[in-house]
Amino acid sequence: MSKLLIGAVIFLVIIVVSNVILNRMEKAALAKAIEKENEARARWTPQEKQAHDELQKKAASGARREFLDYAVWLDDHQQYREAKTWYERVTDGVEVVVTDCTDYEGGVAHYRLGLLYRNGYGVERDEKAAIRHFLSSQKSGNDDGTRSVIYAFRNGIGVENSAANRDVADFYERELAKKQGKL
Repeated sequence: MSKLLIGAVIFLVIIVVSNVILNRMEKAALAKAIEKENEARARWTPQEKQAHDELQKKAASGARREFLDYAVWLDDHQQYREAKTWYERVTDGVEVVVTDCTDYEGGVAHYRLGLLYRNGYGVERDEKAAIRHFLSSQKSGNDDGTRSVIYAFRNGIGVENSAANRDVADFYERELAKKQGKL
């Protein structure tokens, strides 16, 4: 009985120590991301600072298109965490669930969120979250989202590497070709 108790205590200690180490690693990664964003911001030219301020004011108007323009600008200027927040405002935290939707802003925002998650920019790298956003982007009619879905399903990235998923990739590839008039 005492061996079982000792084993349980050792197991709990291992879990606690592992969580402490992971927490420190996450904090270090966040600190590094913040440092990179601050370095990028420090290199902005006066014109970039002015463009930032103007886009930020427009985004404050509450229109989705302005949210998207500001988010893309932030993303392009390596302000990934803030860009993620604005992309999420565009999508309103909702994944697209219909296939006949042509939501330009939502499609672009989901695609760009997928890139952030796929590359681990400003967020913890998460291929499954990336795929969810790419699929939502594809369902919004975004061709870049569709290409990302095709690549992921064909190569088993964020999804099971299976013949069925390669068939899904082939289907999306045919649909994209039809949409672009290549079939």
